[in-house]
Amino acid sequence: VDILLNLNFDLSRQDPHGKTPVLCCTANSLKDMLILLVKHGADITARDNMGNSIWHLAAAENSHVILRHLLATVDQPDRALRYFCGDEPILIHAATWGSEDVIVALLKAGAETNLKLEDGNTPLHSAIDGSSRMVRILLLRGADLNVQAVDGSTALDFAARFEQVRAAKALLEHGAKHNCEDSQGLTPLMYAYRTGLEGMISLFIGKESDPQAKSSSTNWRSSIALVTALEHAIEKGVDALIELGASLEDTDSLVCTPLHLAASKGQCDIIDRLVRAGALVNKRTLIGDTPLMAAAWAGQINVVRKL
Repeated sequence: VDILLNLNFDLSRQDPHGKTPVLCCTANSLKDMLILLVKHGADITARDNMGNSIWHLAAAENSHVILRHLLATVDQPDRALRYFCGDEPILIHAATWGSEDVIVALLKAGAETNLKLEDGNTPLHSAIDGSSRMVRILLLRGADLNVQAVDGSTALDFAARFEQVRAAKALLEHGAKHNCEDSQGLTPLMYAYRTGLEGMISLFIGKESDPQAKSSSTNWRSSIALVTALEHAIEKGVDALIELGASLEDTDSLVCTPLHLAASKGQCDIIDRLVRAGALVNKRTLIGDTPLMAAAWAGQINVVRKL
């Protein structure tokens, strides 16, 4: 490399993927080589064919040492952190692909904690699928717990939906709202029940609302947590809710109990679970339908025979 540099090698030359020598060094975590190239005037704003900058490659490769060196080479680190990889801010890129050390380095350099993508997602949304410690780091640096993306999703929605129990625990401990509705009328509470993970569901028990917390959504199937689990045939979720004391007789806006819904959907195994737990097989709706009638109306022959 020294020989090539002394021969005035063109440091802006790109390989077929658009990577310059300095981008290659970053992608392979070659700090000393990178320092040498930068000293000889390598362009630290270069991008490859995918739009990746040296900053984003360092974040994605967990090269916090290289990232710190890069930040030390610029006069205004906070301005450098505004470089985008496509439409993705560096901190969001790091939260998705990087490490806790990279996140810390970026935050110390002045990265904006609550910067949003076009879809409304923030670094906190992106960190949910990483480590719970990364989530806590962002929270301690002022990440907005309850900011909603364009579709209404909060970070807690993401944690519940993607079964990230530790991340959900961290968010709840910092005061995240668990009953914010997204565009589908669903809440983190309901996403938790849909996972079927007792560890996830137990995080939400004892909060402001109980397992029967209703949504104002017009989607009546989402109005009761147990009904939500039934709708998606999540047997583990049903078991966990029953064990945690969810009512089997509370009704939704159409006065349909969980047993009515299970009967209409032909969920024989779930019907057995509900009946063993004490569900009333002759409970009637406002119009007088029993679970047996619900099964008959839906053409669920096996359920009709069972009931």
